[in-house]
Amino acid sequence: MGYLNVKLKRDQIKIMFILYHKLVKQKREICIYKMIFIKLIYDKFENENRITRDKETDEGHKYEVLLKVNDRLIDVDRTLTICTWGIKEHLPYDCDIIFDITLFSTKVEGDSKGLTGMDDKIQQSIIDHPKFDIMMEEIIMNIECSNSKVIGIICNYGKQLSVGWAELLKKMYYTKSLIRHRGIDHF
Repeated sequence: MGYLNVKLKRDQIKIMFILYHKLVKQKREICIYKMIFIKLIYDKFENENRITRDKETDEGHKYEVLLKVNDRLIDVDRTLTICTWGIKEHLPYDCDIIFDITLFSTKVEGDSKGLTGMDDKIQQSIIDHPKFDIMMEEIIMNIECSNSKVIGIICNYGKQLSVGWAELLKKMYYTKSLIRHRGIDHF
């Protein structure tokens, strides 16, 4: 457990370092030390055990929407702003919690160039990931327990995965939320 904590802190410091240098370069100020970073995938091997399915007979993973986390009802009427961006290309938003999915990957049938996380094909590939249920529950639990108003989801480039996760959060849980995509606003 000690190694995991050290690795997690090292990864958080690395992300904070990257964000800090991007902000200094752009002469912007955001209080990044107050942000909470939550890494959802710790290494690339967690993506290996993907579910394979027969396209003709199976429609994909069926996710059951949670009603409670930690014996608390989920506040679906919550005022929430969900921000997405790519850590390699964009400046961060000022958020209460940042969910790091930089190591998360999915398999998309066919060509995925030109697709964004707003496309059903990308969203379904996220839902089909074997850790989707666990990751979604962790995101919801952290939002509900911390009573966050602004959350961020970061991936590498900010066009597919972080956008897809944000859209799924809005579609499944927080329908009244506002979504801001830094990676596809100008796409």
